[in-house]
Amino acid sequence: MTITPTNFDSILDSIVAIVSDPKSQVNVLRKIVSLGGYDADNQSVSATTDATAAAVVRRLALVRIGVVSSKVEFTSRQDGLAFLANIAPMFDAEIEYASANNEMQVFEHFDNLLASIENDVRQRSTGLPELITWNNTKMLPPCVIAQRLYGDGSRDEEIIIRNDPINPFFIGSGNIEILSR
Repeated sequence: MTITPTNFDSILDSIVAIVSDPKSQVNVLRKIVSLGGYDADNQSVSATTDATAAAVVRRLALVRIGVVSSKVEFTSRQDGLAFLANIAPMFDAEIEYASANNEMQVFEHFDNLLASIENDVRQRSTGLPELITWNNTKMLPPCVIAQRLYGDGSRDEEIIIRNDPINPFFIGSGNIEILSR
């Protein structure tokens, strides 16, 4: 099978249908962008044996990231900013690659797409609680910590997920990450 924009887009549709969580979809799509020649260490597009096919793979995956990013939910402002910090270098590399190859329409498209993603994520992150460090002075169940901090013991799960304790029934003493509200 020869990779064409149409059949590769169908592959991306299938991946997105299988992976339901938008953040996980973006992670899969980031790996696909890397398969298309994006070098995460250098934050640039590397030369490949078939530059045209690699560009199709990268660009379709980047466009799909642009679509999916609007569905990603953030729990804190820092989550939104970290998301941008993870995806922006891929778009910047594609913009630079398009510029170096005199592909001005591609350059403009990805420059506008990145600006749109950044505006959306920043707007949705504004007003979210800050991620802060809290000093837990003694071993306590997460529901007790949640009740003390938020007045809502049912928020214990977010404390467990964010801090990944050895025993999820008790959070040891020391610094833990919590949301400011």
